[in-house]
Amino acid sequence: MSDRTEDDTAHPVRGDVRDEAWDLIASPAWRPPSPRTPYDVTPPVLVGLDGGIGGERALEWALREAQEQGAPVRAVTAWSWDARLLAAVGGRAARQADQARQVQEEQLARVLRRFGPVHCRIETVLGEGDAASLLLEESRRARLLVVGSHAEPGRPNVGSVARACVRLASCPVVVVPVRLTA
Repeated sequence: MSDRTEDDTAHPVRGDVRDEAWDLIASPAWRPPSPRTPYDVTPPVLVGLDGGIGGERALEWALREAQEQGAPVRAVTAWSWDARLLAAVGGRAARQADQARQVQEEQLARVLRRFGPVHCRIETVLGEGDAASLLLEESRRARLLVVGSHAEPGRPNVGSVARACVRLASCPVVVVPVRLTA
């Protein structure tokens, strides 16, 4: 014997807990949510900052792009610590995090002084771990990832972090050369 009432026979899933979900999915206006961001958030232009000139050029490029797209900039700086090294010099991980934060703030300030008025929101992230892993994780929620190249003679122009990002990021990646010509 069925538990269905007379009203339930008109629709194959009436009375079922799936009924509301079915009506929602069957609606022509329904679209599945983006796995990257909530509906009301514009994905950021993500930029890696490491204290070097490559990071500064990447931030300048990211600021211009974010303003054109009406998106925020999310500036990411990674830091890591080696317990043996810290023990040898009597340091603490908190000091290294503070130092990374200071490097990030100084780099942002230098670029913003040169850049002029900024018409987009700037978010900062300071994360423990290697830069590539942190940027790759953050790229899952970004519209674009911007990293800089190296400036030092004798080093490959594109470093290991940029190479990892180009290969594995969840969003498009721009590698900004150190020597930009306007």
